[in-house]
Amino acid sequence: APWVVDIIDNTPGFAQRKDIAFLGGFGHPPNLQAVRYFIDEVMPLVRDQMPGICFRIFGSSVPDELRSMAQDDIVVEGYVSDPEEVYNHCRVFVAPLISGAGIKGKVVDCLAHGTPAVLSPIAAEGIGLSPGVDAWIADSPQQWVDHIRTLYTDPAVWQEMSSHARAFARETYSFARGRKTMAEALEAAGIALPKSPQALVANTARVEQASLPSRHTGK
Repeated sequence: APWVVDIIDNTPGFAQRKDIAFLGGFGHPPNLQAVRYFIDEVMPLVRDQMPGICFRIFGSSVPDELRSMAQDDIVVEGYVSDPEEVYNHCRVFVAPLISGAGIKGKVVDCLAHGTPAVLSPIAAEGIGLSPGVDAWIADSPQQWVDHIRTLYTDPAVWQEMSSHARAFARETYSFARGRKTMAEALEAAGIALPKSPQALVANTARVEQASLPSRHTGK
């Protein structure tokens, strides 16, 4: 089945946001590995070149090892019940994954909210986005800082990437697109679709967290 997300419009703008954020459940080892990399390799450069910006870490099952890494500019927020608190308040979302396979739900959700992001090549894997248009891709600590700085300090660049990210998510991962993809797959398999206008219609594109608890806190 196609990956489907709700597209979120009318989110806070550049001036209403601050800081860098990551979201991911820490029962999933690649998320801890990603945050450790960002703290060890990227934050010293952020601290030196962009002082005063906090890295806020959200997610369930935070281990003591990660809590011990907290500093004035590294804030371990822990579990968040509504991911929009992350996507709608950070100025830049980061996904510094260095392992793990498959489409990363947190990245697709971030794009659907129009939140400009900097991603590792592995975090961007399989999503189909255009680097430098829908999100930035970084594969060295200095690239991370350069891309974060561009988004963090230039409102015009930030807004352009926000608009592109949301448009990309709408075209690729919205319910309307998912319905079309599913219909094409069923027709290709020789399955006739019902004529009812309610065929392949859902009340909401998003699976409720209560029924799938790892949807926003895992991959």
